[in-house]
Amino acid sequence: MNENESFELIALCEEILDDEEVTVDEVCRLGDWLAAREEARRTWPGEVLAAPVQEALLDRKVNKAEIRRVSGLLRRVQKEWVKRREELVQQAAIERAASAASSIDLSLALLPSIPVTLRVKSHSEETVMYDVDLSGPSCNCPDWRGARSQLPKGSLTRCCKHVLDAFGRLTPAGGWPGWLGAFLEQGWKPHPGKRWFILRLGSHFGLSSVGGNDWSDVFSVVGGGYQRFGYNIAEQRWSYGNDPPQADEIAKAILSEVHGRNVR
Repeated sequence: MNENESFELIALCEEILDDEEVTVDEVCRLGDWLAAREEARRTWPGEVLAAPVQEALLDRKVNKAEIRRVSGLLRRVQKEWVKRREELVQQAAIERAASAASSIDLSLALLPSIPVTLRVKSHSEETVMYDVDLSGPSCNCPDWRGARSQLPKGSLTRCCKHVLDAFGRLTPAGGWPGWLGAFLEQGWKPHPGKRWFILRLGSHFGLSSVGGNDWSDVFSVVGGGYQRFGYNIAEQRWSYGNDPPQADEIAKAILSEVHGRNVR
């Protein structure tokens, strides 16, 4: 069945169910639609409906039991369509995320802009959902609206926990590149006052922050990947004595940012 016929049949099923009661005339209408389209009867959802509808219409006298059966099948089709539609939306979103990941400039402390909106569950209220738009990114949760909405587009600090969840759902097959992968995977929303800048570490780019509190978050290369480190600006020490490679160089860059350099 071609795509247009598929959508036409699904729309017909939803129209029949719209008033919560399936009638004999509606079963006949559905049967006539299927009878006129052989290919539609061989593919989903026509293959689910064709035989039962045809059987119900053999004598053109549809009884209550047959109506209930057809009604149940229509509801199954409706639920399955919701599931398939969500899967299509998710797959399209993953493809857009992969495209964004392949073209990101790691020399800039900016999030990729992905034209995707996802529904994300609240961490604290089981029945609450939030809308996350990854083109900003933005979220309609209280934290984002109250503390992050005025930050520049692409700022890493625009990430509330729901934005981080949304990025996590769209992780490309090869992972997010460089420091971005480490930032997103650690899953901790940044302090609303954090500002970010890029560290050049040999042939790699690292990521660091200042502002908001005494701690700078640092994402630096260790071996073949990135790790997160914490640097206390006031006390000029690394968290738990865990120094990254090129620790002195990174510390100097952080203190330089604190004392007046422009921060991206």
